[in-house]
Amino acid sequence: MRIILVYDDIFELMVPHYQKAISFPFKDTRAYEALAEHIITGYLRELPNQTLDNPDSLISSLIKSGNSAHIQQIISFLWMEREDYIPSPSKAVVVEYKNGKTQPKVIESGKAQSKKSVEAIFENIGLKVIDFWRYVVKIYSEKSDKTNDDKEILASLSKLAVFLPQLDDESVKWIMLSAPYVELGFSSSSIIDYLNQLKDRGDKIKNAQYIVDIFGEMLKTFTPEFQQEHIQSLMDFVCEYGASPTKDKAKAIFNTYAKRGREDILSEVYKKHKDKL
Repeated sequence: MRIILVYDDIFELMVPHYQKAISFPFKDTRAYEALAEHIITGYLRELPNQTLDNPDSLISSLIKSGNSAHIQQIISFLWMEREDYIPSPSKAVVVEYKNGKTQPKVIESGKAQSKKSVEAIFENIGLKVIDFWRYVVKIYSEKSDKTNDDKEILASLSKLAVFLPQLDDESVKWIMLSAPYVELGFSSSSIIDYLNQLKDRGDKIKNAQYIVDIFGEMLKTFTPEFQQEHIQSLMDFVCEYGASPTKDKAKAIFNTYAKRGREDILSEVYKKHKDKL
């Protein structure tokens, strides 16, 4: 974990200067990085008025500025800190979205745990990352004509899937929005890795449907080839647990790989399950 020297009392005094810096055209890329890291740190620490629902907060102002360098730096910073904040795979974390905020509940041995237990596992930071993702993706989902910078930001956002406790309808919509562009940000291997980690958490039948839908979006623009063992694991999972409509989509994925000359990646999985498709 990197140490970001941001002192709470000094941060409040610096807020007007941070606001001015958001629109300042720095020549030194390190200045962009430092500004973004200070602002996201203020948000994660829940310093006064530094919330996403405050339109005048630094984090809101930075995101709405449309400065792709700032937003990319925040995503990069959060992703690099992932080892400290990802949820424990030994416990199921159910995330509900109510009144504009993510509400966590940890389930272990069939019992809901206390808020203290939730924070011990997720430390509240992972939940704030998910709220950040929700806020940013809403802005970019509403853009009809996406620039290359927009597409690269969406690609990078997909890496925040590492913070998801499990797949659900909302998070899958976010990933689907990113999926056609993940190759731009060299994020395709990451999202395939994270889907492989998430596939066994929660409802396996629904997860199988989510996975084929995400793959279908990726295949619109490129053919995933890296992390072949994870691709094979995912398609094996889909064929094992998918309902009939999901298996029809899986068959289409097998056919697409074959048509594009990469049947070698999924040939063994197809042979194993072809009688079920």
